[in-house]
Order: sequence, then structure tokens, then C-alpha cells
Amino acid sequence: METKIPFIKMHGTGNDFVIIDARYNNYPNLDYKKIANRKIGIGCDQAIIINHSTKADCMMKVFNADGSSAEMCGNAARCVVKLIISEKDSNYATIELVGHRIISGERLNNGQVRVNMGKPSLDWNKIPLSTPCDTLNLPIELGPLIKPVGVSMGNPHAVFFADDISSIPFEELASKLEKHSLFPNGANISIAQITKKQINMKVWERGVGITDSCGSAACAALVAAVRRGYIDVNKEVIIRLPGGDLFVELNEDYEVFMSGEVAYVFYGELILK
Repeated sequence: METKIPFIKMHGTGNDFVIIDARYNNYPNLDYKKIANRKIGIGCDQAIIINHSTKADCMMKVFNADGSSAEMCGNAARCVVKLIISEKDSNYATIELVGHRIISGERLNNGQVRVNMGKPSLDWNKIPLSTPCDTLNLPIELGPLIKPVGVSMGNPHAVFFADDISSIPFEELASKLEKHSLFPNGANISIAQITKKQINMKVWERGVGITDSCGSAACAALVAAVRRGYIDVNKEVIIRLPGGDLFVELNEDYEVFMSGEVAYVFYGELILK
């Protein structure tokens, strides 16, 4: 017997998702790794499941390309906000994440979607790390990558700063750092280069690999830059990623806001036999 599961393919600055609305149908035992596979599946960085929530407009669950679950995905949140506000005929939506964390988003006049990513966690046990240490200078060194800043945006990040990110063999190094012993749950690895009012960066997503864009990493990079004193708080900063630009602001209350473009790619049906 065939089961047909409707899905929507969307992307936020090149970070692409297969989004399945499970609010009215239960879809057990989905093979997220196969769904994400670009040769034998639909293909995506993450599969996103939308469920009912009693605390927000919906609940969002995130599954990486390797089948593992993730606590947060900023670009996916922007895509889901776009879906929900279109459904509600509104400009505002809320999303419950795993762990009962609530984030909110809105549609801007320029058509972009802005989300309040909440406050970062900076304590070693909140990121989490396997041992107490200074999260402003994590004791990690690999080649030219030295002493990153540790940040949690609901998911763990290590942000390395460099004068020229184009000269660094990032994919080779990041694949080793993702599962460094300091990160019991793994970590998203970023390299960032600050030039005037913007941050150029590359991201290795935990459970995915090199990605064109990562919203939570962009937020973590700005938090790390402010903590290091490279950028002033309360300023919107352009974060330049291979897939496009995100606009991130850290206010005086240490709330992080991120905006950028999101787009529909196509609709389809996943057929299970």
C-alpha cells in the first residue's frame, strides 16, 4: 500500500529544506537520511517536520542530512514562518522548538522574513562542552584555526576568526572539528572574516557538512564578534555567506534578530511503499 506524503521544498539563502506538514497526518518511521540524499531522495540540507503546538502557532522539528536531529535551524525557522503567516494571512508567527523554546518571526515590507532567535547561551555547560573552560577562547587549535568562541543558539557553535578565510582549507579542518572531544553533541564549525560593517563566513553544519548558508551560525558569528569586541552591540550587520546575505542584529538585551530572503522551490509528494 502506498502512502503519499505532501512536501514543500524551500530554501533560505541556499540552505535548502524538505518541509513536511504533519499537523493533520501522522507520518511515522520517515527515513530522513534518504529524504535528504540528493541522488536517491528529494535532496536537502535538513528535513523539517511541522507539528501542532499548544504554546505557539506550530512546532518545528529538524533532521540533518545524516538523519540526526538538531535543536535549531535559523533559516528553516524563517521558511516555516513564511508558511505559517501565509496560512494565517498575518505578518507574525511563533514556533515551538524541541525543548519547548519559543521563537517568533515576521514578514518585512521588503518581503524578507525576520526572526527573533532569542538569547544565546554562553556558559560552557549550556553550549554544551565536555569540560569547564573559557568560552571566549576555547582551547582548540588545528592548523590556522585557533581558539574559537563557543556559542549556543539553541545548538552548539564554534566560531573561528581569520584575516583571510579564502586561504584556509576549511572543509578538511572543519570535518575533524565537528566531533572534537570538547563537544559532546558535536558542533557547527564556522570561520569568519570581519571587514568593516560585514562578516564574511563559511560554515560546516553538524550532520550536514559544508552548506551555502546557516542562519544560527550567522547569529553565533555576530555574538562571537561582539564578545571579542570586534563589532559594537545594537548594530545590524551584513553576514555574507556563499548562498547570499543575512542581516543580523544583537541588541542591548542580548536578543538576536536575523532577516533574509526565503523562497519556494517546488511542491511534491513523497511516495512510501
